[in-house]
Amino acid sequence: MLAESNRLGVLANLRAGLHFSDLRLLLEDAQLIDSFDPRLLIAASDLPVPLPNAGAFAVAAALAGRLASECTFVSADPALLAAAQSAGMRTEHFDLAEVEATTAGLAAAGEPEPALAAARATTKDEGPTFILRGRIVTMDETGDDVIPRGALIVSKGRIVHILKGNEKPPDKFADATDVDTKATLYPGLLDLHNHFAYNAIPLWKVPKKFDDRNQWPRHQDYKPCISLPTTALASHPDTATALVRYVEVKAVMGGITTGQGIRTHVDGGPKLFRGIMRTVEQTDDERLPEARTNVLDLYAKDKSKVLQFRNGLKNSTAYFYHLSEGVDDSAYQHYIDLRDNDLIQESLVGIHSLALKPVDLKNMATQSAKVVWSPFSNLLLYGQTLDLKALVKSKVRFSIGCDWAPTGSKNLLQELKIARFEAKRQGADLDEKTLVKAVTCWAAEIVGWQDWLGTIREGALCDVIAIQGTSGDPYRQLINATEANVALVVVNGIPRYGDGDLMQSLRFDPKRPLERVKVASADKMLYLYREDNTIVTMPFKDARATLKDAMSDLQTFANNSKANLAALADDDEPPAFTVDLDMAPPFDDDDAPVLTAEAALAADFTKIADSIPLDSPEVGADDYWDRLKNQSNLPEDLAKELQNAYP
Repeated sequence: MLAESNRLGVLANLRAGLHFSDLRLLLEDAQLIDSFDPRLLIAASDLPVPLPNAGAFAVAAALAGRLASECTFVSADPALLAAAQSAGMRTEHFDLAEVEATTAGLAAAGEPEPALAAARATTKDEGPTFILRGRIVTMDETGDDVIPRGALIVSKGRIVHILKGNEKPPDKFADATDVDTKATLYPGLLDLHNHFAYNAIPLWKVPKKFDDRNQWPRHQDYKPCISLPTTALASHPDTATALVRYVEVKAVMGGITTGQGIRTHVDGGPKLFRGIMRTVEQTDDERLPEARTNVLDLYAKDKSKVLQFRNGLKNSTAYFYHLSEGVDDSAYQHYIDLRDNDLIQESLVGIHSLALKPVDLKNMATQSAKVVWSPFSNLLLYGQTLDLKALVKSKVRFSIGCDWAPTGSKNLLQELKIARFEAKRQGADLDEKTLVKAVTCWAAEIVGWQDWLGTIREGALCDVIAIQGTSGDPYRQLINATEANVALVVVNGIPRYGDGDLMQSLRFDPKRPLERVKVASADKMLYLYREDNTIVTMPFKDARATLKDAMSDLQTFANNSKANLAALADDDEPPAFTVDLDMAPPFDDDDAPVLTAEAALAADFTKIADSIPLDSPEVGADDYWDRLKNQSNLPEDLAKELQNAYP
């Protein structure tokens, strides 16, 4: 058999309609993804030479940086084994009677690792050409950090030139659309911790102070208000499509251009939703390494789980793990388990890391591991958050994430205000510029994107937001901003959202109308079209209306949805579209992921709340301040200070 030191990849034809990006999701569903080198995942059916063509084996060998004779192809298919032998590879028969398999073949190359060729052809940059003028906050410490008056020339998804003062554009851009934003331009914000599928749910009245993450999901109020409503919405195709549309736009309205992905199932097969934001798990761009996420706690007594975790770290630039979420010994033990198994490594990104002590944060920094801080969620659930003086002293690289709407912020603009409040309350040396770094350049560095995103500089990909106004401290301006102040959001060079006049001026696609929306009494516009998204095409207003209608009578909706799923199951048909729930508990003890349709069929919807309001995109809308004031675990004055920040 293959040695543990072998590098493992996958070489397989996929069924019609599936492509390279789906291969990874299939492996995740089978809990095999951490075993494979992401650079050696090959959907042969995407190649001009699919299996069993000898060219497919040649591609696998080239990506491994090895001769075909140095690679071993493993398969249960005799025809594929024969083809691999003809291509010059060693082969090994995979006995399906002894080992459950979900892949068509594995390609492995021995250590030491050679330099690898690029896994895919260079991404094609495309998009409109335009010029944005305003104050520019580059977050690039190698050059001018703040340009008081400048312009960005954007073309085909890239920032091709940065102009200062009255500098004129090169002649080739003389006829480009030229817009004075009257705003301050920043890199797009990266939210590195968010369970987006739950972000239709409003702020939960946290019933008590909890000690760790295994307690609050078991509280009697959790299922009726959070898990059952989300399961019902995510399991019906109509509300599931509305859900992904709504929660993504909600994030973009708060200046977020990158987030953790929304996993879905389309006709029974896994798909990562492609919308208007970037996702860290599926970038569709070989310049941007793809991250991996592990929500479940590591069971360290199971050595196979430890090995799987180790492989995940080895095969990732960023491996997101919910680390020690809580304040008790049980939460802290999860850090001890990683430390004692030598799993505190450079690719580890510890979400929360709440139970860590100063010496542990220092150890994280020494090993170049990272932390994602979610202050609002920590305070709401546990009554405390990270020791910020210890965090600063440790010099561990950190980012900031919203967590989710039920016990977190609506967007990073809100989370930044809470982070600033908490830094001041603890007397920590975390100034406003540092907090802005945590959601821009540092966040990009954590996922290995620092060469392309997180800063504004020539040659970088164009993810940019504009905040109304050009005076005062620029870092304070961003943290003080509300949803109404977001003048423009550009993702990959495409103007996606902003003030109506700016979006009209930058409109480049006359075939598709902009959608008008009102946010905190401000007139905004959306451009939602994406060519490779043929599933979720509904306007934002329709998504909002669909969710509001379902959530106004949850009992009826959930029962009808469950009956629809049961009828499909009787016919052995999968639902057309569902959203995966990463906070759903497994049915058994093997930590296998639970499909949303299965969870809905097993759910007791008699316990669901009669109705709950749809969480609005804006802080302060509806009954938000009443919900906030009813929270018992927050520091004194936080609710008051937050309300004062939203006039």
